[in-house]
Amino acid sequence: PPQPRHRNIRPTSPPPPPSESTPPSVPAAPRAAGVPRSSPSSHGKAIITVNTGPVGLLEALPHLIPLFESLPIAVLIQEAHLPVSRLDKARALVHRILPAYSLFAGRPQRGPGRPTQIQVVTLVHVYMAARASLLDVRTQYEAVAQSAPGALQHAHFIKMSDPRSDATLLLGNVYQFQAAQQEQQKAMLELIGRVIERWSDYADLVMIGGDFNASCRARVGYVGSEATRGADARLQEWCGRAGLACAAPMHATWQSVNESRCAVLDGFFWRSKTEQLSITDAESFRPPDPRLDHDVVVVSVNGETIGRMPPLEALRAPVRLKTRKWAEKRTDWLAAVTQSLARSAPETDQFEELERVKRIALDCARTVLGTTGGKLSRIIPHHSQEVRRLKARLALLRVVRREIHARKGQGSGSVPPSRAMRRTWDAGLWPQPASISVLSALWTPQNQSWTENWLRMLRHQSAIVTEEWHCLRRKELTEAAERDRMGAISRFYSGR
Repeated sequence: PPQPRHRNIRPTSPPPPPSESTPPSVPAAPRAAGVPRSSPSSHGKAIITVNTGPVGLLEALPHLIPLFESLPIAVLIQEAHLPVSRLDKARALVHRILPAYSLFAGRPQRGPGRPTQIQVVTLVHVYMAARASLLDVRTQYEAVAQSAPGALQHAHFIKMSDPRSDATLLLGNVYQFQAAQQEQQKAMLELIGRVIERWSDYADLVMIGGDFNASCRARVGYVGSEATRGADARLQEWCGRAGLACAAPMHATWQSVNESRCAVLDGFFWRSKTEQLSITDAESFRPPDPRLDHDVVVVSVNGETIGRMPPLEALRAPVRLKTRKWAEKRTDWLAAVTQSLARSAPETDQFEELERVKRIALDCARTVLGTTGGKLSRIIPHHSQEVRRLKARLALLRVVRREIHARKGQGSGSVPPSRAMRRTWDAGLWPQPASISVLSALWTPQNQSWTENWLRMLRHQSAIVTEEWHCLRRKELTEAAERDRMGAISRFYSGR
């Protein structure tokens, strides 16, 4: 018999891949089926984002421990639903179950009418947290405070540096407003753009990750409402305008309860100063906690300047006996060993008896002499005077360049030079001939050409200082590694 025709039935297979004419910034549609259910494997240098949904951080964190087994650089958590009053409890929980990670979260101001919950929390490995700080973006927030009053609870930004290579990351953790909240979404994207514009000069790699409640991939199963289409178009337009690349997984990161709709709502947007740093291998995985309605998204950071995160044991100083007062306490140690041996029965086997004596002797030595180590050793290395000088020079040059560009939009009036400009002038880093009065009227028609030449000189000097700094750091690290090797050889022969 002929088969009946079914009309208005939505196809279950995903739409065909985009043609070659599709711009690379708009990835293909997601696949709803076949999402891997295992936890992320060891990426070595990974950054993870996960939305805990209505479960919240405190309830979900003990079940998310498998995500940290691969020692990622950072884990971005959205919809934390963390009450401000329980922030200290959350820090204690992280310290107890994840001692290799530090918790970063903004602390909103308390008072009537103030938000009572924190929605974004970031856990950073202690190696990178040694030189990490939560950025103060209140100045950038003032421009969007009227449109999105709760934006600071939905996003925060962390600037971190690798302690060895000084490679700097600007990491943003964002929980975007819903698609129906168009004005709030626009304000959030504007806030992110302002933060990137302010701090991108100080970051080798900019990464903005989280739940954007919009997709750069085509959605599957949606009827195409105006709010949804507007949110997707808004995100794609902002991504192109900000010069960011999209790192989104091929599989959907969110599905409806009946699995009729799916979309890639979670991902990363990034850009890098150099080709040595990049983001690749965006993948999605089922979360370890089955109550979560968003999948885990993992990306890898490629580049030699960002190393693998060391295990916590490698960061601890080895436990050693205190031997400085050995001559004074030797008699006490012998007496303690003699008493301990007399209190316990000897072993019949000579090898077991030898192990018993060694164990008692070592326990008595720990008690009588004491021990050192066992704590986290210094992660930030000691920099030489020359490295600190180059670092200060590079920071000064960047500050002056930013101030010069900032004055371009203030008109052609007279503005006194800043302290950084005067320090640069005193160092002789300016196109000659010129008088110091030019610093008060940089962008007037008669001084505009000189100012542009000054900017080119500052950029050139920044490149020279950066190259000198990198060469010096490579030389110092090589010498430090050689000293450590010789020290290990010396300890092997001397036993100290």
